This record gives sequence, structure tokens and C-alpha cells, in this order.
Amino acid sequence: SSTPYGTLQDAVDAATAGDTLTILAPLAISSMPVRIDKALTLRADDPAFVVTRASPDRTNVNTVQRAIEIAADVRFENIVLGDDADPWARAFVHVLPGATLTLGAGAVIRNVRGTSLLREGTKEPIGRSAAGILAEGKLVMESGSKIFNCTNDFGESAGGGVLVSGERAFFDFRGGIVTGCSAHRGGGVFVEKQAGAAVSGAGQIIGNANGNLYMAAESPLEITGV
Repeated sequence: SSTPYGTLQDAVDAATAGDTLTILAPLAISSMPVRIDKALTLRADDPAFVVTRASPDRTNVNTVQRAIEIAADVRFENIVLGDDADPWARAFVHVLPGATLTLGAGAVIRNVRGTSLLREGTKEPIGRSAAGILAEGKLVMESGSKIFNCTNDFGESAGGGVLVSGERAFFDFRGGIVTGCSAHRGGGVFVEKQAGAAVSGAGQIIGNANGNLYMAAESPLEITGV
């Protein structure tokens, strides 16, 4: 169908598994998170049509939600997503346990600056700060994809570009580039204990602060064809 929809969530709700959703103009997501719970491809008609995150109160990080939740096998291609580097509390994309997000050619996550949720009325952090992508399921990066300029800058932060967290979490790096990201540990990609990763192909994880690919103890890493 070529039916236009007013919001991304409306388009997702109307779609059928296997459909491709095309962004036709710059999009600021104001009702968050958008939950993608079908096997869909998300792309933009023009890379200039960037998907960003809007908030009614940009001064209060505790009100900010993750922009997109992935709850199925989803593919991004030829699309740019990210913020304008102002502080936010949450990852831009959250891959839920059991789901898979594949970043194909032209898929870009950029300019996400995470900070921690704060206990009300104090500067005491609650939990951990955010990454560009929080992967509690599987994240695949293919040739032509890119994650850059994502910062996780509160306290003992980990994973500025990608934070891989949980027993079912996995980072499958087949290509693309992760660069210019920072965190206290694993500025590029941080793989937590019991999560896993595989590296193959000709991609690059370079130029990130405090570690490009940081594997926690007991996190398996498979390297092939590089």
C-alpha cells in the first residue's frame, strides 16, 4: 500500500509482516516509544529525512523515553536516526530480548548523548545511562551501516555506541563502522557479562574513547574472516 500515515506508530500498526515503511519527510517522534512488533523494513525516501526524538520537556531527562523499541525481526536501511547531541536519558533504539535489528546499507545512528535517570529532587543517578542502541536481543551491522558521535557520559557509563546487555543479547558485526563514540568503558561497543559477539567481514570499530570493543568477563567473542 502507498497510504501515507501521520505517525510512525500508525504506519507500523497498519502494516503487515514483510512490508517496507518509507519515511517521506523529516520525522520528530513525539509519542515514544514507537514499538515495532512485526517483521518490517524501515527506510527513508531521502537520507535527508532524518528521524529524531522530540520531547515536551527537553530539560528533564527523566521524562524522555526511548524513541524506538524493536520487538520483532526488523531491518533499517537508507535511513538516518538520532538526536542533536543534547542530553537524553534513554537509548535511541532498544532491541528487546528475542528480537533482531539489522542495520543494512545506509542505516545510520548518530548524535545520541546519553545521561542517567536521576532520583527525583536529587542528582543521584538511577541505574545506568544510555547508549545509541541498547541491545537486549540481537543487533546485526552490515556493510554500509554506521554508528557515530554517540556519547554515554554519566558516571560509570558503558557502551556509547552500542550496549549489549543480557543473556540473550548478541552483537553480530558483519560490516559497517562504529566511530567517534565515547563512554567510561567501551566507548564504541560494550558487551556485558553473558552477552556475546561475533566479528566478521571488513567493518571497523575505531576512533572511540576508552575502548572500541569492550568484552566483559565470560562474554564469548567469535572472530572469523577478518
